[in-house]
Amino acid sequence: MRDRILTDCTRGLPRLWIAVLATGLGLGAAVEVAAQQPLGEPVVAIGSIDGAPWELLDNVRGIVATGEGIVVADGGSRELRAHPAAGGPPIWTFGREGEGPGEFRWIEWVVGYRADSLAVWDPLLRRVTIVGPEGTLGRTFTLEDGDDAGVGDTVVPATQRLHLATAATDGRFVARVGELSVAPGDMTAVRRTRLDYVVLDAEGSVERRLVTLPDDEQFVWAESGSRALQPRAFGRTTYVATRGADLVFATNDAFRISTIPLDGGTATTRDDARPALAVAAVDRRRWAAENAPSPELPAFVVDSRRKMIEAMDFPETFPPHGGLVVASDGSIWLAVYPHRPEADREWARFVPDGSIDRVVFPPGFRLEAVQGDTAWGVGVGAFDVEQVVAYRLPH
Repeated sequence: MRDRILTDCTRGLPRLWIAVLATGLGLGAAVEVAAQQPLGEPVVAIGSIDGAPWELLDNVRGIVATGEGIVVADGGSRELRAHPAAGGPPIWTFGREGEGPGEFRWIEWVVGYRADSLAVWDPLLRRVTIVGPEGTLGRTFTLEDGDDAGVGDTVVPATQRLHLATAATDGRFVARVGELSVAPGDMTAVRRTRLDYVVLDAEGSVERRLVTLPDDEQFVWAESGSRALQPRAFGRTTYVATRGADLVFATNDAFRISTIPLDGGTATTRDDARPALAVAAVDRRRWAAENAPSPELPAFVVDSRRKMIEAMDFPETFPPHGGLVVASDGSIWLAVYPHRPEADREWARFVPDGSIDRVVFPPGFRLEAVQGDTAWGVGVGAFDVEQVVAYRLPH
């Protein structure tokens, strides 16, 4: 596999990536690559510690790049804000907290939909909202439970629900079926359930079962009649997105991406060999400190939470990858797992021509969208303020 390095940036300083195995070129030998151009400073930064309401960000839930700029989903205000590509005040806003039309109790994700509109998923209301390109309310529908949605007993029990995973630009949706739950008699263990993914039509009715994928790794803790469930520390997970009429997924079993047509067929895969990184004692201590219960909670809750942390079953190695982003040019970006908070954020770009580029962003940056030569994501500014930032990618 030919591996072509694109760029690197470590706190703004250039660095030399040395050699890659050029099997895709048929050379079978290490090939030296040139020193990298740094990304430089962000070309756009939105967000501050004070100022106008649109400058205050609280838990950004997603960024969608459009032809005119970006749309940011702010979790705190339950609001979509459409900003021009150069930054500045929003062109339009949509949404607020509530349960009526055009309101959200929570925004889990927002993605581009057909005809330049947006699809927003609210898991608490179990409602999909379609937002027009000018910030107008389109239509909404509520996702029904298993049998009511037409999945049937042959797939899952009727008590298990559909959870919307993503939307496609052709108007269809993808949902996973069911979720892991804790039942009487469950023992302390790490569990990773395999779940069906189904294709829904534009109205939310099930068209077909598409693929079965492992769900997120969960840690089940049970003691003296008490049971709890939480994501496993440094656990494996599954990421999904759409590219045209394909589902793109990465399951954390390897540094690998797979695609399968929404109309059904055989999945194709591409991967990049990565060494496994060990989870060290310092990583376990850091995780325990970050997840320690607040002393303001009731004493029995604090005690239970501490016992659960002490019992956590840590993996021997970190997962191979993190997030998944599909760019406007059809390339697929897969994050190297950020095993240290202070480490750079490296992403591999699987280019349609078969090559793989690597781009390294500053620590704390979370890539959300790539439009042309601009990468949009979430970073941390002065005073730990959440910001939406853009970097220009070298050609």
